[in-house]
Amino acid sequence: EVAIEPTSTPQPSGAYGRAKLRAEHCLRKICEGSAMQLVTLRPPMIYGRGGPGNPGLLASWIRRGWPVPVPMQANPRSLLYLGNFLSILSRILETSEVPPWPVLVQDDRALTTEEMVVQIGRALGRTARCWKLSPEGVRNLGALTGGFLSEKLCGRLTVDSTRTEQFYNWKPPTTAEEGFLASFGPLF
Repeated sequence: EVAIEPTSTPQPSGAYGRAKLRAEHCLRKICEGSAMQLVTLRPPMIYGRGGPGNPGLLASWIRRGWPVPVPMQANPRSLLYLGNFLSILSRILETSEVPPWPVLVQDDRALTTEEMVVQIGRALGRTARCWKLSPEGVRNLGALTGGFLSEKLCGRLTVDSTRTEQFYNWKPPTTAEEGFLASFGPLF
């Protein structure tokens, strides 16, 4: 599977993604012919301490000792730790130049759902149990949950942040492992 690049044509699959793309178009029109410059930042799923979303859901399952459904086949997903998001946002605000393409960013590497579950378990000090599903099992899980669990947990989505890292002379200061520890580990 090919990673999404800044030159990739957006193909949002849901209402949320379509609304974000419409907002980008509206902002671009507002900025046309004005002194305002638009930087389009398209982060993948952002996670952090107390954050809503799938990593928090996975953590609650792991805390309860429930097995987490993961695909048998590797499914790399780009993620972004909140601290890394704030770091690139700071770099964008400090830079007067604006890239002519959307800014794509991720942690130091993409993780599979299974790797994410293991990292959250380590941060929680628990052994995470994975329930490995065949492609058919993933489809069945999707049918039972209206597609939510199959796409969000078992789908693939990676971004290529090479251009962003080069343009802003930036690397994520926090590794994915450190991000999960900061997000789900002990406070002290």
